[in-house]
Amino acid sequence: MKNYNIKTSVILAAMLGLTTTTVQAQDAPFRTNWNVATGNWNVNASWLSAGGNPFVPAGPEFGEYASISNGGIATLDATDGAVPMPAFVMIGEEAGESGTLNVSGGTLTTSDSDLLIDGHVYREFIVVGGLGSGILNQSGGTINTSSLTVGLGGGTGGTLNITGGALNVTTGDFNLGDNGGGIGTFNMSSGTLNAAADWDIGGTQSALTGAQGHANISGNSAVTIANRIFVGLSPASNASLTIRDSASVTAGAVELNSSSVNHVLMLQDNASLIVQNNINITSTLKTVGNTASMSVGGDFNISGTGIYNPVISDATTHSVVNVTGNIRLGGTLKLDFDGVVPALNDKWTLMSGNKNIIGNFDKTIGEGTSKGVHFQVQKDGGDVNVVLENALTFSMNTASGRADIVDYNGGVEIVSYVLKSNSNKFDLNGLNSISASGATGWEEANLKNGQISEIALLDTKTFGTGESHNLGEVLMGLESSTPFGQSALADGEFTMQYRTAAGHLTDAILEIEGTHNNLVLTVDPATGGMMIQNHSTKTVDLVSYVLSSEAGAFDVNTWNSLEDQSTQGWDEANGTVNQLSELNLEDDMTLTPGQTFVLGNGWTTGSDQDVEFKFRLNDEAGSVMDGVVEFADLPTLLEGDFDFNGLVNEDDLAIVKAGFGDNYGLEQLAAVRNNFGASSVVAIPEPSSIFMLILSAAGLARRKRI
Repeated sequence: MKNYNIKTSVILAAMLGLTTTTVQAQDAPFRTNWNVATGNWNVNASWLSAGGNPFVPAGPEFGEYASISNGGIATLDATDGAVPMPAFVMIGEEAGESGTLNVSGGTLTTSDSDLLIDGHVYREFIVVGGLGSGILNQSGGTINTSSLTVGLGGGTGGTLNITGGALNVTTGDFNLGDNGGGIGTFNMSSGTLNAAADWDIGGTQSALTGAQGHANISGNSAVTIANRIFVGLSPASNASLTIRDSASVTAGAVELNSSSVNHVLMLQDNASLIVQNNINITSTLKTVGNTASMSVGGDFNISGTGIYNPVISDATTHSVVNVTGNIRLGGTLKLDFDGVVPALNDKWTLMSGNKNIIGNFDKTIGEGTSKGVHFQVQKDGGDVNVVLENALTFSMNTASGRADIVDYNGGVEIVSYVLKSNSNKFDLNGLNSISASGATGWEEANLKNGQISEIALLDTKTFGTGESHNLGEVLMGLESSTPFGQSALADGEFTMQYRTAAGHLTDAILEIEGTHNNLVLTVDPATGGMMIQNHSTKTVDLVSYVLSSEAGAFDVNTWNSLEDQSTQGWDEANGTVNQLSELNLEDDMTLTPGQTFVLGNGWTTGSDQDVEFKFRLNDEAGSVMDGVVEFADLPTLLEGDFDFNGLVNEDDLAIVKAGFGDNYGLEQLAAVRNNFGASSVVAIPEPSSIFMLILSAAGLARRKRI
C-alpha cells in the first residue's frame, strides 16, 4: 500500500532545490503518524502505521518515517535508551498541521541508510516546521541526524530549543529558516551542537527570498560547525546570530553576506567566537562590550555594504578581534557607546593582526561627538585602532562657492593637505591658497580642477581655536551648473586629507552648507504647518504638486490649499488623509529663488513622518520630479538670505554675484544690502562700505576719475 504523502515529496524537493515528480511506490517511505495528544515516543500505541497498526516507526527494516503533525506532544526520556530509527522525522509536516517533540533523555537516531526517491538519493533528516509549524525541545539525551532543518517554508515556522544534551548533525547541513518564507528560531542555553557541514541561517539559496532565521546562543552552550556559518544568503531574507553569556561557537569559516542590514552576527558578554579560516563581511558584525572573545585563523575581510559595529562600554578597552591572517578593511565602521561618553583623545584597539592591514574603512560613523572632532582609524603595527581626535573641517557652501579650512577647537598643526574632487569641480580662478596668503614656506603642488594641494617645505601651520583659512570661491558656479532637482554634491564627491607635524595622515571633517537645488516641503512637527520653498538659485514655473502619506497623516480640513487662497487657476484634486494635490490648468506659479508659499496646518501632529512630495514644472521635460521633505521649524524668511542658513553675509552676496543678470537683479542686491550682517553673532558693517561692496560685486561701481 502506497502511503508516502505527496506534500512530503514537495518538502524533500524544496530541501535540495529539486523539481518534484511522481514518487515510485517501491522507493517511497511510509508515513507513520503520531496518534495521541501526549505520550512516549517508544510506545507502539502512540503511533499509527501506514497499515493502520500501532507501531513505533522504524526506517531500515520497514521503511517508515515519523510524522508528529496532529498537534500532539511526543516525549523521549532517559528510560527509553536508543529508540528504533525512523527514516526521517517531520514535525508539523503539512500546511495547518503542528506538533512538538520533547527530548530529555535516550537516543534518537534517524536511519543511516539512503532513500532513493525519483532517482534522487536523500539521506536521513529531521524537519521542524515543514509546511506547518513544529517545536523540538531538547533538555538532555542525544539526537543524531544527517541534516536538520528548522522552518522549511510556509506555515508559522519551526522552533528548536536546546537546554541540555547533545545534538549531532552528522553529514548534511543545519538549515535555520530555509527556502522562500521559511521561519526558523533557535534558542540554546546549554548542551552541545555539532554539525559536520554548513550552518545556513536565513535561507540556503540566494534566489529564494523571505526566509527568516534567528539564533540565540547563551549560557554554557558549545557549538561546533565544521564548515561555514552563513548568516543570510538572500538580500530579502532576515537572519541573525547572537552569541552571549559564556557560550562558545567554533566554525570553519563565517559568511555575513547578501548585502543586507537585516543580517547581523552579534557577540557580547563573555562569549567566544572562533573562526578557523576566513570571515567575510558584507552585512553586519556587532561586538558588545569589552569581555567578548573573537579570533580569526585566516583573513578578516569587510567590504562594500559590510558594517563593523562595536558597542563600546569602557573608556579605554573594547573586545579585540584577533586575526592570524590579513585584515582587509572596507565598508563602514559604526561606533556606538553604552554607558560611556567618548572624550577627546580616547583610543580603542578594535583588531590585532599578525600580517598586513590592507585598505581602509570607506566610512566611519560615531555618535555623540562635538563639532570639530571625529573618530579616526589608525593602523599601528598590526593593530587597528580608533581614536577620537580634534580635526580640521573642510567647510563648503554649494550656493556661494566658498570653501574654508576650519579648526573649531584649535591646535591642529599641519605640513600638507590635499583636497580632491571626483568630478573636477574646483574653480582655480577663485583659489586663495595658504601660500598665496603669504604664509612662510608653503607652496602649491600640482593644482588642477580635481585637486588642490599644498606642502610646507620649511615650516608648519598651527590653527588657533576657531581659526579658518578662506580658500576663496573655489566652487563658483557649482550649483548654477547643476540641473534643477539634482544634488550639487554627490556623496563622496569631495575629500580632504592632511598630514600633521607628527606624521599622521588624517581625514578632514566635511561640512556642507547651501541649498538643495530643488523645491523643499518643510513640515513643522509641532504645529503641522507646511511650507514649500524654491531652495535653488533658479526660477521655476510650478503647474502641479502631490503630497502623499501611506500612514494617512493629512487633515484636509486644516489644509490651506492654493485654491483656498484664491490663487489664479489652481484647483484641488480630491484631498484625502493619504494625499493632498493641486494642479493649474490655466497658468503656472513662478517661484523665484527663495520664494515660498504656505499650505496651512495640513499635517496631523504625532503622525508618521512618511510624507513624500512630487511636483511638475512647466518646462520642456514636463516630467514629475521628486521634491525634498524636511520635518523642522518652518523657515524664517529673511530677505537677502539666499542660502537659507539664517544669515545674510558674504556668501549671499556671492550667490547674487554669480547669478546677476539671470536669476538675480537689483532687487536682490538691495535685499542683501538692507539686511547684510543680520545675525546674532556677526557685527553689522557700516552701510556705506556694504553699499560699495555690493556695487563692486555687481560690476556697477565706477572707477574714480583721475
